[in-house]
Amino acid sequence: METCTNVFPYSGKFLAFLYSAPGHMKDFLKEFVLAGRGFRKTPGFFAAAVISLALGVAANSTIFAALDAFLVRPLPYKDPEQLVQVWTTVPERGWDEEGISLPEFEDWQRESRLLTFGGYAYRSYSLAGTDAPERLIGYQVKNVFGILGVQPMLGRTLGPADEEPGNDHVAVLSAKVWERRFNSDPGIIGQPLLLGGQAYTVVGVMSPHFDFPENGIDLWTPLVGDGTEKRDDRAVSVVGRIAKGTDQQQATTEIVGIVDRLARAYPESNAGVSARTVALDHEVYNDTFRQAALICTVAVAFVLLIACANVANLLLARGAVRGRELAVRAALGAGRWRIIRQLLAESMLLALAGGALGLVLSYWGVRGFVSIMPASTPRMSEVAVNGRLLIYTLGLSLVSGIVFGLAPALSASRADLYSSLRETGRTGSAGRDQGRLRKIFVVAEISLALVLLVAAGLLIKASIQLQRTDLGFVSKGLLTGRVALPEKDYADSNAVITFYTNLADRLAQIPGVAVSGATTVLPMNGGMGDFYTIEGEPVPEKGKEPLVQIRGITPGYLEAMHINLMRGRPITTEDRLAGRPVALVNEAMVREHWNAGEPLGHRITLSSGTYDIVGVVADAREFGPDDDAPSLVFVPEFQRGFRNMSLVLRTTADPGSLGSKLREAVSAQDPGLPIYDLQTMDELVKNRTQGDKIMPRLLGIFGGVALVLAVLGVYSVMAYMVTQRTKEVGIRLALGADGNDILKLVVGQGSRLAITGTLVGLGLAALTTRALSAFLFGVSAFDPLVFGGVTLALLGAALLASLIPARRASRVSPLIALRAE
Repeated sequence: METCTNVFPYSGKFLAFLYSAPGHMKDFLKEFVLAGRGFRKTPGFFAAAVISLALGVAANSTIFAALDAFLVRPLPYKDPEQLVQVWTTVPERGWDEEGISLPEFEDWQRESRLLTFGGYAYRSYSLAGTDAPERLIGYQVKNVFGILGVQPMLGRTLGPADEEPGNDHVAVLSAKVWERRFNSDPGIIGQPLLLGGQAYTVVGVMSPHFDFPENGIDLWTPLVGDGTEKRDDRAVSVVGRIAKGTDQQQATTEIVGIVDRLARAYPESNAGVSARTVALDHEVYNDTFRQAALICTVAVAFVLLIACANVANLLLARGAVRGRELAVRAALGAGRWRIIRQLLAESMLLALAGGALGLVLSYWGVRGFVSIMPASTPRMSEVAVNGRLLIYTLGLSLVSGIVFGLAPALSASRADLYSSLRETGRTGSAGRDQGRLRKIFVVAEISLALVLLVAAGLLIKASIQLQRTDLGFVSKGLLTGRVALPEKDYADSNAVITFYTNLADRLAQIPGVAVSGATTVLPMNGGMGDFYTIEGEPVPEKGKEPLVQIRGITPGYLEAMHINLMRGRPITTEDRLAGRPVALVNEAMVREHWNAGEPLGHRITLSSGTYDIVGVVADAREFGPDDDAPSLVFVPEFQRGFRNMSLVLRTTADPGSLGSKLREAVSAQDPGLPIYDLQTMDELVKNRTQGDKIMPRLLGIFGGVALVLAVLGVYSVMAYMVTQRTKEVGIRLALGADGNDILKLVVGQGSRLAITGTLVGLGLAALTTRALSAFLFGVSAFDPLVFGGVTLALLGAALLASLIPARRASRVSPLIALRAE
């Protein structure tokens, strides 16, 4: 406490001044005018200080704009603190985010007293009857709008009456689809839409900011059962509202009790099932997202601290140069508080100018941030430069002005009057204090910059590792697009198989297409699992059946993807409905089930039937480069008749140039059928791994800014020290020292500062990089190459910054130096 009192003896006066009479504010404004006149005489100093501060403010403002939209402001629903996501779990299998079936949903609604529920399930529709057929992504919902308490932009939302059979052919559109497909026509309410061959009536249009349950939704329709739903078909996700006066733990206890009762009542479908709740805001932005947000917040705080240290150093140097001026003011009767007030006015003017420039830079910062974030990120439309950001930037700038201005102002105001008037004041205690402060600031800048650079280096190395990971397929030269056949038009498997057989013939005729195929699920685009048993082996007890991923494919798919057949035979056009069912397995399943033995000749039983295993294929990373290849079974499309398939074309030309040809081929086969998700496989992989590149990019930018600021800090201090010691340099030269001696002297001083800063930074980095572990793929949090490389790079940059003023000092003429004051 005594130390704080010694360091900030006038902080109480400053705070009192902020609450003082308007007359004092008038005096302070006069100080602003005087400060502006002074900065006109030193434009280089003003520009350096403002730009340094602007970079720190812009980084912080950019991240604030994002976190304000994501985490600071509550979710845009009624009483969002009462909303929870409800998941079923199967602890024995490690599943913790499972949905429920419609029969279970009805049981929950009937039995719960502390929760009301809304259910939603993914559903896509083919929109016909407009200029061109289009696939719309939507959700079927049950009581969701009521649970969230949201209102539409036009018309109404869906209510209980719409969930009655016969009344369910109504739809609520997203603002995006309303604007794009219907030209923002307010008369759309009450108009019919042809969705999946059936007529729906538009009853509402939602706000552009409504993105539940995820970004990019086109429409919502009622979720209505027909009474044939199975209890183990858990495709419905659940959001709940806790009753007022009830906490989340009580609600969780109740829902777990209900699930336990259902497990006893329906052991065949519900044995081993439990439940948990998650606050909805934590479900939307999970712990990993929040950890990343915290890391970015700390990183930009480091950048701002480095910028403040840089400006403080500049002010210290300026204060030392102005020592005689301030001494004259003091000799003429200016009290210490009067001098501090003047210097703080200069700091505040720098802070406001830096904040204004920082706000301008944050405009591009926010746009850049939005461009690197996945489009599916919730509330992305709310990340913008707005009034809240303006207030934050202003407050941040003022606080920064106090942070970097107070210590230099107090130090300059303590200058020895006699020494300052006599000569330069170099030998005074204030001069020594300022020298120590400058060195402390430089060490702090270097150490903080090293922490940021190490963090950026680790993340960048992990990102490179991910990009170099062998996915098990070749994405380059692939064009993909998805087709969903409506059940109304393709009622049986024969019609489906005929469609895909004829389409394969059309695709083969497109110039530039080497081979084509189709699959139910593309790699990195989700999954579809099933339980299995192996014929002749003991049947696992209920609830402990092994799980395998299932993919329906057409002949040509594996060849198009460049997924190699390791042994056995491939799936061919001869594998038809009338033939014996066959399947391929991948090497991951061979390792898991047969311990690398021989699966050929065995028969695998799935929910759809029993299949002869006729081949083994190489592994592919179905869920991304940071997930191992799962156990997987390929079954022939022509023996199953899957309606929804992703087409894959291996091309000899630019795959992006064949999109129109693919559309024409599908349209020629069925004019009312849209193809959607049309993109190259490279684009799909890039989009799916975009989230893995966010942290490396952000930390790389922040680390780069920190490096520039730290190097400028070293340069400014060394340049000032050389200027202050010009007479000493002259004496050394006059006594026989040569230029190399002076060079070593100055660079040695800079080296000591740089080495001290890097040692402190290495200690801080060792303590903090463990927090990055969740984002590091194949890289240790203490990677020696990253730590060593960053240290050498930062030391080299700091030494280079010292070398420039050192070379200038080594070339000083002794005569000129001895004449210098």
